[in-house]
Amino acid sequence: MEAQGRLKKEHSFLLPDRKPQANFYVDPVFANEVKLHIIKNGSRKLNPPLILAIQGPKGEGKSAQLREVCSRLGVLIVFLSGSAISGGQEKEPLNIIRDAYIESSTQWMQRKMPVCIVIDDIDTSAAAMHSNRVYSVNSQLVSGALMHLCDDPYNVGDRVTMRVPIVMTGNNFASLYGPLTRYGRMRFFDWVPTLDMKQAIVHGIFEELIPADEARFLDEFAAKYAHEPTAFFAELKNDIMDSLILRAISGNEDLDLPSLNMLIDDTELRTNMADLYEAADRKRGLRARNFLSETDMPTGMAEELVGAGLD
Repeated sequence: MEAQGRLKKEHSFLLPDRKPQANFYVDPVFANEVKLHIIKNGSRKLNPPLILAIQGPKGEGKSAQLREVCSRLGVLIVFLSGSAISGGQEKEPLNIIRDAYIESSTQWMQRKMPVCIVIDDIDTSAAAMHSNRVYSVNSQLVSGALMHLCDDPYNVGDRVTMRVPIVMTGNNFASLYGPLTRYGRMRFFDWVPTLDMKQAIVHGIFEELIPADEARFLDEFAAKYAHEPTAFFAELKNDIMDSLILRAISGNEDLDLPSLNMLIDDTELRTNMADLYEAADRKRGLRARNFLSETDMPTGMAEELVGAGLD
């Protein structure tokens, strides 16, 4: 435990706020899954899996909804990223997990509020086994530590703890050690938004920006881009806001942030469905590219460079 005391803390605290984020849609089934997991793990009469595994495609709002649900429920999140338990020195990831669990138990007792450990992107951590990566000692230690917590959540080494529920998010839980994912240790929940869910999410994101008489067209908009992840729509809103903000602060050359923020707050930021479709089509054309290769350049750019003698 002395070595553990010298360990750099890799976890952070996300304090709850019972006031919901404005226009943030949380699916009721998703919310109930998280809520039940925390409630059941708070009872000594029950023995549910300690770990809830929320799996699904990237960018579909697993982590964002999880944080929002816990915030609305008044649950303190002790947050770990998969990269935080990915390697480093031998036994370091093991100690990071133990330290986070002990700290979570302490926070629960001191603050008198429920606590949940969230490990984001667990499939990027040392616990994951990939064909192109050697299964290291740290991989075995991380899997072993998590299995030990599942089997005895009231003791970590010589420390007596409270039972602290763990929620993991990831895209590929099949990469984890099989015994860790067995029944009794880990409960799985698939989050793959349906069209109805995407439409509700899109309404939450854009309804405040679209005139009331055009808001009914948001369902059609969501259907057209339903193959895009939820993160696409959230970032699209940021793109829309860029032009609206620039219009609002037009003529102000000084970067006086307090004054500019007041000006933005006092300006009605609105757009329309035509501009929204245009921005969405433009965003779909933007992707990660390798500009060392002509074949990965945007259409027409390679020809322009050749014509300018810059190839």
